[in-house]
Amino acid sequence: MLYGILITLFGLVYGSFLNVVSLRTLEGRTIVRPPSQCPNCGARLSLIELISVVSYVVQKGRCRACGARISFLYPLGEALTAAFFLWLFLLWRAGQLTTEEALSEAVFASLLIVVTIADLKSLRIPNSVLLFFAPLLFVLKVAKMPEALSRIILGGLLFGAVFGLIYALSRGGMGFGDVKYAAVLGLYLGPEALLPLILIASLSGFIVAGILMATGRKTRKDAIPFGPYLSLAAWVLSLYGPDIYVWYFSI
Repeated sequence: MLYGILITLFGLVYGSFLNVVSLRTLEGRTIVRPPSQCPNCGARLSLIELISVVSYVVQKGRCRACGARISFLYPLGEALTAAFFLWLFLLWRAGQLTTEEALSEAVFASLLIVVTIADLKSLRIPNSVLLFFAPLLFVLKVAKMPEALSRIILGGLLFGAVFGLIYALSRGGMGFGDVKYAAVLGLYLGPEALLPLILIASLSGFIVAGILMATGRKTRKDAIPFGPYLSLAAWVLSLYGPDIYVWYFSI
């Protein structure tokens, strides 16, 4: 119980850092300086305010200094990170993941969260984020399965090619950032994940888009980011892929 709480708290703090990486990278700013501050008035955030989930609730979603509304992306990124890390901890404690696998999945989760927040914020997936994580995930995967080097490379090429074709046929319906993101996911997940990933991402995106349009928050003409649904599908497949592949290809 205690370790679970500590992992959750660490996830919240680390999630705050991932928010900084995601949002500042979009703006072309360094993640080192200046210290975290309100984007509206520039007030420096206190230690407790760096945990946005807590400060968001305590301050009722507004900056303590100027009263400006705090974007829901801040607590979302932290909550997702905490949930993912606790998830991994529980799988590790149950013996379903080795320590090396859990750490690798934590790095993969970091990519998924950074991309999700960036895409929700601006409908963009920063190249610098993909360029940082792609070689890191490639090395982690090769270190785990050196005999599968060709399959790992094939996964990246296949994902990139198929999503590139979808991008060309959609005529702007899909951004090219999704193509590059898919190629990185393919390196980590492998070629067998392609069709299940497309199915899960498309289905989840369709359901959410339908809800948004039904409630009047979006129209058919509004752009909806696809990166978060690719992230969702990739997370599920990275942890439960083998069982899903057996079910999927059996039908």
